[in-house]
Formats: sequence, C-alpha cells, structure tokens
Amino acid sequence: MPMDPYSTHQPALIACVARYGGPVLELGVGWYSTPVLHAMAGAMSFDLVSVDNNAEWLARFERFRTAKHQFVRASMPADAPALVARDWSVVLVDNGVKERRPWMDALWQRARVMAAHDSEQPCYCYEPLASTAKFRFDYKADALSSGKVVAPPSFVVSNTENLDWLREALP
Repeated sequence: MPMDPYSTHQPALIACVARYGGPVLELGVGWYSTPVLHAMAGAMSFDLVSVDNNAEWLARFERFRTAKHQFVRASMPADAPALVARDWSVVLVDNGVKERRPWMDALWQRARVMAAHDSEQPCYCYEPLASTAKFRFDYKADALSSGKVVAPPSFVVSNTENLDWLREALP
C-alpha cells in the first residue's frame, strides 16, 4: 500500500533517530514527524526541539511539550541563535520553502546527520550544498496522491557518518 505523500520522509527519519538518538532538531512541525519524534524522544530519553514559524500551527502541538520536548517559534536561524550554536545528532529539514536552505547552511557543521523531505524540489534550494556532503542516501517511497502513485523523495546527508547502512535498512 502506498504511503501518504506527506509521510514519505518517515522511514529514513525514524531509522536515523533509532540509530543516532538525540538531540534531535525538527524544522517544520507536522503530523507525520512531531508525534513520532516525540514518542522516540520519550522512549529513548533524548532532547527534541521542534521549530516552526507559525504560532497557530505550533499551538496545535502544544500537548506534546515536555521537559524533553521544547517548541520554538522561529523563521530563520538568526531568530534562534542557541539552536544554531548547538550540536545535533539528527536534524529534520521540512519547514517553509524560503526557510530550508538558510537553516541547512547554519546547521551544516552542527548536525551528525541531516534528513530533508521533498528533496527533488528545486524551490527548496538544497543543491549544491547537499551534493557536497561526504555521505548521502536518497530515499523514495511510493505514495498515493489523488489516486496516482507519487513519491516525494527524501535524502539523508552527513559529513561524518557513513550512510551505507540505510541502503540495507530501507531498500
């Protein structure tokens, strides 16, 4: 059964968090990442910070706030300097169109691994930065949209971690 196109980043994200743990930075709060990351943070006891620029959208997820799961309203890295100064095990890049590349640039050397949703969309400006990563894994899951099978791809990049294990984990 094909996946919902908004959830196709889940397998790669879950695999990375299961392997590397936290802390985890979620850029872009949503139903297909926030509850899953929240559950993993609780079960594995790591810090999770979820960032979004929309106060009303963030309010929908307020029930997930705990001592281990913080929420921050920010559009650009300059809005949250403490987050940019911190090292992260996993960073999920799934926020607004104009926000993705500035966050990637700011966190490029701070993330052990960085996962990005909708990786083939030129509007997100992932390239050429993503192509400079020492290790890269591209993931494409079948998804169903309007009765057609589509596959919004995702990628995982790292400058320190060999990602070959993902090829076996997610064939």
